[in-house]
Amino acid sequence: MLMFPDDKKFYGRADSPGDEEKLQEDLNATFEWIKQWQLQFHTERAKLTHVGKMTFDSTLMFEVHMAEKVMKANRIPGIIRKTFHFRDDETLELLFCSLVRPHLEYASSVWSQHLMKLMTMVENMQRRAIRLPKNSKSQPYEDRLRRLNLPTLSFRGLSRDMIEVFKIVHPTAR
Repeated sequence: MLMFPDDKKFYGRADSPGDEEKLQEDLNATFEWIKQWQLQFHTERAKLTHVGKMTFDSTLMFEVHMAEKVMKANRIPGIIRKTFHFRDDETLELLFCSLVRPHLEYASSVWSQHLMKLMTMVENMQRRAIRLPKNSKSQPYEDRLRRLNLPTLSFRGLSRDMIEVFKIVHPTAR
């Protein structure tokens, strides 16, 4: 724990169940101390939390996480554009699916489909990324998707959700 005037910062690395228990003990001891001295804990001042590679705020929203992922994914089409001069549809599909999409779909089972704002942010990134093929900027988004044999990211999210429900309903069908 770091202590500053009127501020405390908790940090720790939890690589094993014992580490998690130690961090929880420290938090419990701090809250007991706060109660004993009749102090207030201002949860509204809590900003960001990192769990693994996921970032979320005090309201458990993932906007910061998704903004980071979209920013990272936004750089990749530029790298592809500068690196690959021969960009046919098949190559671009492979590059998009292997280099861009993993950033956009990381931990999507946690954040996807419940906030239109996040889905729009991710889908807009895909719209920009699939403009890479020459002569495709004037084509509508849906035509570019068909040409590259790609579904929308919202469709992929729904598919993942349906597969997950199927696995829950039919646990023996694996």
